[in-house]
Amino acid sequence: MGYEKQIGIIVPSSGIVTEMLFHRYAPPYIGISTARVKFNHISFQGLSDMLELVGGVAADLCCVEPNIIVFSSIMAGAINGKSITNIVEQSSGTPCITGFYAMLEAIHMLGIKRPAVISPHTEELNLLFKRKMLQNGVRIGNIYQLSHPGIESSIRMMEQICMEDILKSLQNVNLADADALILNTACTQGIDRLKDIESSLGIPVLQGDQVSLWSALRAIHDTTNIPNLGRIFEV
Repeated sequence: MGYEKQIGIIVPSSGIVTEMLFHRYAPPYIGISTARVKFNHISFQGLSDMLELVGGVAADLCCVEPNIIVFSSIMAGAINGKSITNIVEQSSGTPCITGFYAMLEAIHMLGIKRPAVISPHTEELNLLFKRKMLQNGVRIGNIYQLSHPGIESSIRMMEQICMEDILKSLQNVNLADADALILNTACTQGIDRLKDIESSLGIPVLQGDQVSLWSALRAIHDTTNIPNLGRIFEV
């Protein structure tokens, strides 16, 4: 059986969690094709260096004729989102969204005004994320550090993050002034628990892979409701 539409995703070369989630939750009539960009060191320089490789990777996706291409990295999208989008679209002839754009789209769709953030990244990247959000009209409240040995610089280590780690990091956090929680990471294990966590916290929870899939489906005019992935899929 052929697919009605195709979503192409560009992921870090060492990452596997994002594409697993897309394959698991995308409707069966939507094809998912993955291309990898060489990247493993999570730093401002490492994220910026990906720009040199994105064009060729995007061109490789052309053979499956995707209707939309998703560049999954939230932080790369925050640093060089417009450049990434332009390079991908010029190289592939296909519309592109980044994880950062998808996060902004979800925030605006839910009417979020004062989100809190939990993040595994360095202070430098967290401040950059906060500044980029503010430039796009979103005022971040507190950014809480997700502590995990070696996680700040390695995609593989970041893929070891699970919802239990996040819940543990939230034990002593006061979210009374927040109207949403942003998990500033893609490739998080166990995001099928997002709806339960939202019910427990009483606020929407947004995560990189979740909003990227939601935004990609919207871009191809598919409004499939995926309840396990949280409130954003119910609007």
